[in-house]
Amino acid sequence: KRATTPAAAGGGGGGAAAAAATAHKSPSSASLTGNTYSSSSSDLRVGGQKKKKRGGRKKLKQQQQQQQTIEEHHRGRSDTDDIVDVKVDSEYESSGSEDDGYRHHQQQQQQRRKKNRATRENVNNSSNNSKNNNNNDEEDDEEELDEHAGKYRVVHGGDPKKNSGFKDNRVKNTKYTALNFVPKQLSEQFSLHMNRYFLLIACLQLISILTPVNPITTWGPLLVIFSITAVKEWMDDRARGQEDRKANEAMFDVSRNGAMMKIMSQDIRVGDILRLEEGGQFPCDVVLLGSSSPDGVVYIQTANLDGETDFKPRYVVKPLLEATKEKGEDVVSNFRGVVLCAPPNASVYKFDSRMWLEPSPRGSLEPPTSDPIPLSGEQLIQQTTTLQNTDYVYGLAVYTGMETKYGMNRGETPTKYTKVDKFINMIAIIIFIFQLVLVVVFGAIGNALRFGDEESMWYLADPSDSEWYHKLVIPLRFLLLNSTMIPISLKVTLDLCKILYAKFIHVDVELFDPVSGERAYPKNTSISEDLGQTQYILSDKTGTLTQNTMEFSQCSVGDRSYSQNDCREDGPLARAIKNGSKAEIDMMRNFALNNSVVPTVKNGMRQFRAASPDEVALVKAAERFGVSLHKRDGPRVTLKINGKVEKWRSHAVLEFSSTRKRMSVVVENEETKELRLFIKGADDKIIERLAKSEDPKPMMVHLEAAASLGLRTLVYAQRPLSRKEFDSWSGELKEAQAAMEDRQGQLARVYKLLEKNFVLQGSSAIEDKLQDQVPETIQLLRDAGIKFWMLTGDKYSTALQIATSCNLKANSRNSHLFSIEGTSKRAVKRSIAGHLQSLRELKFVPKDGEEDAEQPTILSPRQRRHLTRNGDEDDESHGSVRLHQVSVDINDGDSDSSDSDADGDDENERKRSTRNKKKNKKNKKKRKQPRRNGHTN
Repeated sequence: KRATTPAAAGGGGGGAAAAAATAHKSPSSASLTGNTYSSSSSDLRVGGQKKKKRGGRKKLKQQQQQQQTIEEHHRGRSDTDDIVDVKVDSEYESSGSEDDGYRHHQQQQQQRRKKNRATRENVNNSSNNSKNNNNNDEEDDEEELDEHAGKYRVVHGGDPKKNSGFKDNRVKNTKYTALNFVPKQLSEQFSLHMNRYFLLIACLQLISILTPVNPITTWGPLLVIFSITAVKEWMDDRARGQEDRKANEAMFDVSRNGAMMKIMSQDIRVGDILRLEEGGQFPCDVVLLGSSSPDGVVYIQTANLDGETDFKPRYVVKPLLEATKEKGEDVVSNFRGVVLCAPPNASVYKFDSRMWLEPSPRGSLEPPTSDPIPLSGEQLIQQTTTLQNTDYVYGLAVYTGMETKYGMNRGETPTKYTKVDKFINMIAIIIFIFQLVLVVVFGAIGNALRFGDEESMWYLADPSDSEWYHKLVIPLRFLLLNSTMIPISLKVTLDLCKILYAKFIHVDVELFDPVSGERAYPKNTSISEDLGQTQYILSDKTGTLTQNTMEFSQCSVGDRSYSQNDCREDGPLARAIKNGSKAEIDMMRNFALNNSVVPTVKNGMRQFRAASPDEVALVKAAERFGVSLHKRDGPRVTLKINGKVEKWRSHAVLEFSSTRKRMSVVVENEETKELRLFIKGADDKIIERLAKSEDPKPMMVHLEAAASLGLRTLVYAQRPLSRKEFDSWSGELKEAQAAMEDRQGQLARVYKLLEKNFVLQGSSAIEDKLQDQVPETIQLLRDAGIKFWMLTGDKYSTALQIATSCNLKANSRNSHLFSIEGTSKRAVKRSIAGHLQSLRELKFVPKDGEEDAEQPTILSPRQRRHLTRNGDEDDESHGSVRLHQVSVDINDGDSDSSDSDADGDDENERKRSTRNKKKNKKNKKKRKQPRRNGHTN
């Protein structure tokens, strides 16, 4: 944790003292001299080499005092100083997430320090051995430099010499090589018990006294079987190799030595500056340096990375964006700055790093000592992602080849076995055990008959009778005679069928996609048959069952509701805005300002670029009603409201995430200098942040009505900000954005400080239509016995309506819906158990030990009322529902005791259950319907 080391300070005690004084005098500019930065593939030392002591030493006691002064100084530094001055040891020790083996490493470091203290004590006690001990101390200092290796990666832009230790960009997904193909294939094939059985039979047939059959009759088919399997694996691996070759030999524009040149992907190195155009796929992980967008917003599609088809925004850091506007694109194409980031890791979206626009000192591998620019996942573009809605971008390669985020999550290509393979493998064991039983029983009988009648059957005399193993001959012969119980042709038949299955899939015209012009391509011929073994399908809703093309449908402002007819261009909403209604105009301002939409003009047509189609639908709706997002130039946003121009400046954007379920923006009116905070998001997230004086009940009525139609709903609110409150908050935001550990947690804490005491504005509802033939497809899958699940983050009523429209839920009188609700594992388990108990009482589900129950197809009115009345309110703090009419024995051992949402200990559970049962009996005639709240069900 020290700022300098004697080895890095120059030489002798004088250099150490000077370094200590410098560090103590200016904490913000304290050099990173003592910290060693290196990558996992190279050993980078301070200044690129090990520093040797050239002068004599001061007294060890004086050095220890200086060292103690430095350490005390660092312990007393503020959090801000820690952010500015890169402290590798303290940051890495706090996070503990970059290297799982760091705890063991820390213990070793402490042991080395103890060893150093013991050595120094020996020096004080014995002056005659000072020279030898000095050499030992020098080695200890060098070891301490090595201890930091692997913690951080320093990337020098456009400097191939300093980045020479990193790996190239060659990707490899193949499983075999020319040297390991045969041994690896034999190892994989003999991992199956059936192949081991065939090998045993073939080896026994080599013994002439056991069988009169030529061994070639078994070895020949066995070799054919292994050859066919090996050829099939070779074909699959060859196809993977062709994909690798195609990716490695793809050409990209790279800036080297100030000139743009085309090179193959495999020749890209860490530190290269890449230029990629729209529609291109990134060959490595890059830090965004510049783009064609004047506001520095870039959109990528991560379908190859996480399956998401929507566009995700990435942002150029403001200092680079401003420098590009002043000096042109040469700033990024000839970038010579430094990026300090973590070593290659599997955290796809985490990139807590730092950037310096100026290069490192000449001959040094350390980052500059100036204040860094914080980087996050918003500046990282991962390998395999595709550039969308942006003409071109520049990026600095930071992770290449198999060290990218994608490569670190990929792992080795596994050997895959189908359910049939696993079943045959199990059956082979059972048959072999059965054969061994037969061999023991009938082998013993055969030996008894043979040796008992040996004199009368002299003509069966065997030369082996005199040998020790003559009693094993008959049992082993019996084993060979019964070897046909496991036919050797079974394996080759299955392998040939698998190849045919894959070929049928590839040439099937029904699986041809006319939009992309591509056929279905099976990447693994070993598991095609498992398609027929599918039992469950879990499908996303947005973009999978729906078209992901959003259309604004209706909204509510305050206590006024505007239907779909009211939201026409000449409808009541447009007239209210035209007449200057403040509430409606403020709502449309939220639509137009609280987003990442960028208006552009392409081929004479006005278009909008955004990460989400929801945002585009809202901006188009606001424009239809008279509030237009006219221009976005970096933080400056221009609106036109009924033809009047308003200029706003965006100071902070609190991004939407699946955890937050909301988005906020701090904007300032450039004319009035008024600061406002706009927010939009899920109803439960917004309502809990409203001021106490706000009443959301009228809005919730409109919201539930829209959700029951299957529409996507959002809630909007805003509040004014004082300059003092914003200035205080923005300082904390900058510190959180520059944090190197737990950055997301610190940002969440800072966001929470601002997002409160809102004034409710209203709600919106957007329609997302289903894909073609979705109901027919789901019905076909269900007819095949496949369980179909739709996963969505929508409100319960919205999800229910979509499930009905896509035929996932039968819309008939003969069906009944069971709502399984809860925010903890225990609550969900209790809800399921209650439903099952109700079904047992109604003869739907057999009790333990009973035969199959009756399966009535129609519920009587009494039964339907009985099921409907089973629910009651419970655990209002969590919104979970318990069925109180039955007594359910919950096995607490199966529940997750670490769940923070659990209801409490077992005693409290029993007391609450007893109290609720008494309440139900008392109010038996006044049952209420289960309360549905804003929680996702």
